[in-house]
Amino acid sequence: MTWKNLNTSCWVPGTKTACQVIYTNTQNLSKSIGNKVIIIDKESLIKLFYASPFSHTPDINAGEVIEVTFNAMFHVTHWRIFQTAIVITAILFVILAVPLCEARADVADTEMAQRIASLLGEKFSPDSLAVTVRESRAYAEMRGVVISGIRIDSMKLNALLTNNQAVLSDDVDALTALIGYSKGELILLEDDVNAYFDANEKSGFSNLHFDFSPSGFKANGLFSADFIFTLRIRLAANGILGLRPDGVYLENVVIRVENVRQPDALTNQIISRVNPLLEFSDIPFKVEFDTVAMDDSSAKMSGSPEAITGGSTAIWKRRSDS
Repeated sequence: MTWKNLNTSCWVPGTKTACQVIYTNTQNLSKSIGNKVIIIDKESLIKLFYASPFSHTPDINAGEVIEVTFNAMFHVTHWRIFQTAIVITAILFVILAVPLCEARADVADTEMAQRIASLLGEKFSPDSLAVTVRESRAYAEMRGVVISGIRIDSMKLNALLTNNQAVLSDDVDALTALIGYSKGELILLEDDVNAYFDANEKSGFSNLHFDFSPSGFKANGLFSADFIFTLRIRLAANGILGLRPDGVYLENVVIRVENVRQPDALTNQIISRVNPLLEFSDIPFKVEFDTVAMDDSSAKMSGSPEAITGGSTAIWKRRSDS
């Protein structure tokens, strides 16, 4: 390979290093000559100076090359090393930061789960309670919750957390601010409904007994009402459980007295003494239930809440159980 030296002096921009512009018609390549590095093509030259702290590239035409001393290349090399160090540092930061962020998230989820469990436990005093939190979602399972005085065998909630600062308060009303929306599930046992009415003469009813089935319910008992005189009648009823925004109601009820169907006006007046069977106002946040399904021993009101995988779980126990 023949090199033609034009003996044209120049300076490497941004340094005090001298260089020469030389010319060749050979193929584009780089070549080491003594203590100098020759960049053959203009594209390589531009890449060299773009990768360095120099302010601009020399005014050089295609086909010309620049000969740079090791002193100039030292600046370029160190700049490239600096660039490489930045990239490596960034990668190491990401590698180290991800576990740290996950650890902080785990701590936050644990604290949130413990606080929600404490608030739900204080509100409902269930037989058992477990709360799982993962980021902005919370899932709770409770047994033995009491709503409207009636024991609920099982209650599940999948809630969207909208205001994390609300849990800093120990007030049960913090649940209202914390949980923006939730889907729930309640399982109501026939035995628990009957136990409630056995212990409570509600609005004129006594000895009221329910019999659940997949098609609805049957009930019978004594009803007392004061008109000009006290009226006591034994009645029989059948109907279904229905969902309304504010609770669970006895609906489509037909009442018979001595096997005679009573007028709707009287039926509605009697049933109003019982409805709603369960009041959702006892739940201090919005819960969605979509369906009611009954069998021979229970009724399930469900919004299909899904359990959470992962996250942190807190178990609540009554103080006497600790």
